[in-house]
Amino acid sequence: MPPDLQRAVARFARLAPPGSTVVVATSGGPDSQALLHLAASAAAALGWRALFALGIDHGLRPEAGAELARAARLARELDVPFAIEPVAVTRRGNLMDAARRARYRALASFAARVGADRIAVAHTATDQVESILLNLTRGAGLRGAGGIRPRRGKLIRPLLDTSRGQILDYLAAHQIPFATDPSNHDERRARALIRHRVLPVLRQLNPRLETAFARFGAQARADERLLARLARRDLEARLGPLDSLAVAGLPTPAPLGSRLLKAWLQRHGLDAGRDTLARLHRLASGRPGSLSVAGRTIRLEAGRLWVDAEAPYDLLLTVPGRLRLERLGITVVAAPLETTARRGPRLPENDRDMVAIALPGPHLPLRVRTVVPGDRMQPFGNRGRIKVGDLFTNAKIPRALRRAWPLVVAGDSILWAVGLRRGAGFPVQPRARGAVAVRVEGAIPWQPC
Repeated sequence: MPPDLQRAVARFARLAPPGSTVVVATSGGPDSQALLHLAASAAAALGWRALFALGIDHGLRPEAGAELARAARLARELDVPFAIEPVAVTRRGNLMDAARRARYRALASFAARVGADRIAVAHTATDQVESILLNLTRGAGLRGAGGIRPRRGKLIRPLLDTSRGQILDYLAAHQIPFATDPSNHDERRARALIRHRVLPVLRQLNPRLETAFARFGAQARADERLLARLARRDLEARLGPLDSLAVAGLPTPAPLGSRLLKAWLQRHGLDAGRDTLARLHRLASGRPGSLSVAGRTIRLEAGRLWVDAEAPYDLLLTVPGRLRLERLGITVVAAPLETTARRGPRLPENDRDMVAIALPGPHLPLRVRTVVPGDRMQPFGNRGRIKVGDLFTNAKIPRALRRAWPLVVAGDSILWAVGLRRGAGFPVQPRARGAVAVRVEGAIPWQPC
């Protein structure tokens, strides 16, 4: 076996350890035929539990059936279970990208059905060169310069150290037939144009083109991992209530600032391109304001970036009982209040961390919910009622945090704006019986001013 194919087996061993169940994606083309033969030849020595082959019929070319039949014959000769999965590919937009997405969905679905923990695809070192060149011509950063990753989740690429020429030599040595996809010669496709026009010129400059680009891609991936790790470390130090982001001393956009902001957006289920990241960095560097990303509002307030809370909540609080409010990192706890025969309940000294409530019977439930339009409460000791929104404004609670702030209510009465003010409803009288303490475990997420 050529040394580079030995490296492919060694990579297989690293990517699919003993006990793995592997699905090989095969099309009948040269790369996937070599991958299937190599996997079947090495499976026993590598200690895999099982090996399967799957061909994907995209329904885009009439020749695909004959090509998959060639893959099926090789699988049969190698005693590898083989299946064909038809997929529907939308013809709107980028057809090749839609086909790729459909293909990977089908591979993941098949792997789940057979209990496979690895899906091997046949990208080669020559594919890697083409991918890096394509990414660079589109203005990619370090992530794009890193090209194709050897592993992404269950997906593995054992042939990334092996050139297309070495694949063809392997097929010839083992007399393995393969099909040729005519679209690979269609120079209207960017990858085919690079393959037939650009790579021959570059190979004149450096015959070991794949080796050089593999080294370049590996270095770019290592640099990207380091920068991403530094950005994540800074991000964790800046996170606050509702995963808001402190902006003081935020790094300039490159190389860490953009990665930090992108990681913060992803934490909120948002993704963004360069333009959005640039707008977000300008917001973080300027006066308080807001911008919209994928329909969500991001605000700069009180020195932090906030993403407006998505959904309100309205939760039953039993007595005794506990409610964990993950968004805020606190737990609201209700329990019978400690009493003594002489003095009655021991009342809290303030209404920031705990309040005492005398409920008029067991059938009136407590609830913990977010503010709704028109909410008013009568603060304890006051005769009049105030808008809860004004209470938040006076305490200088950031707007995004107001949407998630917990209120303890009984019926229509707001008993406690947690950490801010106790309501006037159901006060505990001296020597009372049956009082309830409602308290907060964990740090209340904002210090009111």
